[in-house]
Amino acid sequence: MVQSHLCFETLSNELRMQILERLKESPSNVEQLAQSLNAERSRVSHSLRMLLTCGYVSAERRGKERVYSIQSHITEGYGAEESGSVLNRMRLHVEHVCHNDCKKLQELKAQSH
Repeated sequence: MVQSHLCFETLSNELRMQILERLKESPSNVEQLAQSLNAERSRVSHSLRMLLTCGYVSAERRGKERVYSIQSHITEGYGAEESGSVLNRMRLHVEHVCHNDCKKLQELKAQSH
């Protein structure tokens, strides 16, 4: 059985999405990402490990550090238009669908706890 839900669970974290957006700009090491995202280095490192395991990013050793890059299949469009990339499709979905329904979802989660 294909466990595609794991891929979506990985992307369901705000920090991991921020890391992917940042890596679209340029490859970076953990320290650079932590500084630019104003996040703890350990959280960034853990998130990168998950993104690496799921194949969203790749890592290249440069001396003592690892430099992370977003995988090209994540940012490349499936068609001629830019909106065809996975990240842009998710962003459009969030802007047009989730934006209106997120408060409802948060209320439902709060009620279930």
